[in-house]
Amino acid sequence: MVKTTQKLNNTNVKEFLDKYDTFLFDCDGVIWSGSNAIPQVPETINWLKNTLNKQCLFLTNNATKSRDSYLKKFSDIGILISKDEFFSSSYLAGVYLKNVLQLPSDKKVFVIGMEGIKEELNGLNIDNYSLEDYHPVDEDDLSKLGPNLDVGALVIGMDRGINYAKYAHGYQLLTQKPLVHFIACNDDPTDTVNGKFFPGTGSIISPLINSTKRVPTVVGKPNISALESINALYQLDLCRTCMTDTDIQFGLSGNLGTLLVFSGLTNEEQFSSQSDIIPEYVAESVAQLYNLN
Repeated sequence: MVKTTQKLNNTNVKEFLDKYDTFLFDCDGVIWSGSNAIPQVPETINWLKNTLNKQCLFLTNNATKSRDSYLKKFSDIGILISKDEFFSSSYLAGVYLKNVLQLPSDKKVFVIGMEGIKEELNGLNIDNYSLEDYHPVDEDDLSKLGPNLDVGALVIGMDRGINYAKYAHGYQLLTQKPLVHFIACNDDPTDTVNGKFFPGTGSIISPLINSTKRVPTVVGKPNISALESINALYQLDLCRTCMTDTDIQFGLSGNLGTLLVFSGLTNEEQFSSQSDIIPEYVAESVAQLYNLN
């Protein structure tokens, strides 16, 4: 174990809690695993918010669902939060298009992804479309997927219905002149579902990167633009903000406090063998914050 990392215990947990006013939590592997809450985490989050008056914000690179869908998931496991306390990479993609790129209102967005992206773009009044029901069978069908000068951006996220038509149209858009913006919700190479690994958004993006030689702007963590979007709304004191995750690169990139938990992708054995990962603190799960008091 890296010497500069402290393992949370009953002698240092109070010092840890006193250091921070705001806690940023990843969701997958931290708050829940699949559809199930990680044991005692809901009670711990509610205790942090209601008893210790800590500000708790949540973010996920998962762009398959809208924030409304996630709010229901939080409610179902016993955590009540507002939409403004939750940041998905699909929402961050819309914020980036609207507030950073200031995409003209007459420009459309082509979406390679699932309903979460489209719902968030609709909520921000960004015109968008996808090719869910188009399945070309020959060269004549493919020729209909040419460039479209009405399109100003391509946003890509996890797409479990990915097909050649989407790649073909995406290629045409990304190589047309003037170039459209290329935005990725995240570039995670793998995804986990109920403890099993599957190809992630980064794997879905690869064919477009390889064919167009273009690299997308990534708006999800660990990209620092995600923290900038959150900070624009909450004006966080970054010195008193802690990122809790199963991969704390985002916290390190943003110069935040960091708590690595072993309830998700990284277990203690893996952590001990990776000298480049140096969080301030580690714990078995978020529940230890409550249980050690």
